[in-house]
Amino acid sequence: MNEAAANIPWLPASEALTRVAHHRGCTREAVQLLIVGAGKANRIKARGVIKGRSVSLQIVGAGKGDRLKAPGVIKGPHASWGFPISPNDVASDCEAPVSPLPTAWNGTIDLAGAAMKPPDVLYQIINLELCFIELITASLLPAPAEKARWSAGEAIAYWVKGVPFPWKEWQGAGALAGEIEQAEIVLGELIGADQVLAWGRLSPEGPMEPLPGSDLRIPGFRWRVSLNGDLGTSPPGRLAVFEGRRWYGIEVDSATVRQARPRPLTAQAEPIAPPPRPPDNASEIEHVVWAVRFLRITDPDKLAGLRGKKLQKRICNTVGPTFWCGQRTVQRGKKRADSM
Repeated sequence: MNEAAANIPWLPASEALTRVAHHRGCTREAVQLLIVGAGKANRIKARGVIKGRSVSLQIVGAGKGDRLKAPGVIKGPHASWGFPISPNDVASDCEAPVSPLPTAWNGTIDLAGAAMKPPDVLYQIINLELCFIELITASLLPAPAEKARWSAGEAIAYWVKGVPFPWKEWQGAGALAGEIEQAEIVLGELIGADQVLAWGRLSPEGPMEPLPGSDLRIPGFRWRVSLNGDLGTSPPGRLAVFEGRRWYGIEVDSATVRQARPRPLTAQAEPIAPPPRPPDNASEIEHVVWAVRFLRITDPDKLAGLRGKKLQKRICNTVGPTFWCGQRTVQRGKKRADSM
């Protein structure tokens, strides 16, 4: 892996085309066929922005609240669509972030121009980027060199994506937050069970020393090793009442990691069933707790970064079209869900 590829979790499609052609020693035309085939098989994720999409807008008139409907496109911050906008915001292009589905790879693909036109649509996806780590897992780019020890982040990347990459080089691209969290917990469990050899520091700046699994076999605590190698608990709040030794900058023996879990966790784990919905007469906070847990299992990205009124709206809409509660109830319910 050359230095220019470091810190690029998403690679521009045109650059990916050049890199893969150089690595595989074949023509760019042949490489495009390889990448498109992997995209159709859902082995490589892509992202870009929509250009030139026509949509129906609701333009708010300047008079007494009169409204009219007109076809047009949206640009800039209004690309979420569905909200009333000013006529001044209508432009010839729409730039909205999008992650193409595998079916989009059946359309017209121009990796050299970093563009894609999905089938049966009028718009085009431009500024196309490909998930760097998935180009490696698809054997289109070289894997990192083998090492006797991995950082915790590399072990987690191996279980989630099949390649032991440091966090700064992939930053979770192509993975769900729930998959990473599961790998953090599994790493803590395997170290505690003496199935994975580990080392760490007893202070952030201390020397590396062997981490005994017995330090993670304490009743009442479920451990997780974070991406930066610091030992934490699941749920996180339990760490506040822990009085034992804390470990930082944990590293692991790569051979025992591969032995303990030879395949990515996503290929081994049984799907987690969503929690049962509470009865209609349950308290508001019970419905909120259910909605938070439901979203985290079925679509965790919908909760990412939401706070205040946006979080309140998302939770209430998940419970049902007629449900509504205050922001304080949402916060209390989310806190309760975090501790479960």
